[in-house]
Amino acid sequence: MQLELTQTDLQALRENTPYTCCFNFFNVGLTLFADRNDSIGAFMQMYKNFICQQPPAPCLVFYILSESRFHEGPCLIQDNGFAALLPAGRPVSGLAEQIIFTRIMPMISDYILIHAGVVAKADKGTVIIAPSGFGKTTLVLELLSRGYTFLSDEFCLIRKHDFYLEPFPRRVGIKENSPFFSLVDAQKAFYLDFEGKYFADPADLFPASRGQRCELKNIILLVESVAQQAGQPGRGCYFDLMLLNHHQDLLDRLSLHPDVEMAYEAMTHGYPAYRFKAPDKKSLMAFYRDIWGRYEREILGVTIVEDKKPCFNRKPQIRHLPKFEASFRILTHMINRSPGSSFFNESAGKASSMLLTVGKLVEHVNCYTLEPGHVSEMGNIIDSLE
Repeated sequence: MQLELTQTDLQALRENTPYTCCFNFFNVGLTLFADRNDSIGAFMQMYKNFICQQPPAPCLVFYILSESRFHEGPCLIQDNGFAALLPAGRPVSGLAEQIIFTRIMPMISDYILIHAGVVAKADKGTVIIAPSGFGKTTLVLELLSRGYTFLSDEFCLIRKHDFYLEPFPRRVGIKENSPFFSLVDAQKAFYLDFEGKYFADPADLFPASRGQRCELKNIILLVESVAQQAGQPGRGCYFDLMLLNHHQDLLDRLSLHPDVEMAYEAMTHGYPAYRFKAPDKKSLMAFYRDIWGRYEREILGVTIVEDKKPCFNRKPQIRHLPKFEASFRILTHMINRSPGSSFFNESAGKASSMLLTVGKLVEHVNCYTLEPGHVSEMGNIIDSLE
């Protein structure tokens, strides 16, 4: 929702939020205020490496409130009047973080951002791109156990001018069913119920694992096996969407894409969540682009979903991926290509221009698809890459 905040309102918000912290996310500033210390505690732990004394401009300002005159329960308010309701009776940092980052990421201008894990060995970086549930985090941890260094498990930042990888040193989320959960120190990690994960510093799991800026060498996309795809040809493609508010016109937009259907609609943590299905990726991506163009300020999260989880009890298979196909696939996983983002604006909104940039990125990089299997064997395969 949108509030009409006066200077008096802003002054009152500042007076009622004594807890504060500033951050610098690659020259995008963030200042958080809260009326309770635990409201920003998890955020400060998650992003302790980005805390600063004086945030750069541009700077986003948010207030996390357990209660206010604007709403009886917890809410998040930006100084421009944007407001979002937060779940009552539980820590609010997880959902607040997700909302805040939907605003920060499009403002980062010097990097290409991809949803991926990043590790390095001998100053050569490997980027691992995967849909949700495909074992990306587990594979990253397996490689750290082999002496690789950690750059990121969530956001891959690639500098535009030289395509070097930049570390994004935030904590890594580990589920209780992970083979690496036994390494989690309950005294140092913290749990976010919104994500269903414990968040630990990779250096606490594997000492001396913190990585530095490095050259990009390999890009690996985790994909379903050819046999599994052939076995279920009619399964289709999906993506999940979570919005801040319900939009009736979303259904009107859906009617303009006859090959796309809504698989389900539900409320998640008080926010509308949808799953959309199409018979092929081309149809789904056309709808996906339409959604980004109309609701990008309302989107809490959007995830490409594979309907069938991979089998980890088989022999993994790796294949070279043609550069042109790699460019298309990488573009679909980019975070800062939505309308209004710096990358979108620099490309004048043209997919061909964005694709050209990604094409330059992969020109001197090894690109592969990897069909998941035994985690240790996946590690062996990556170890053997040039």
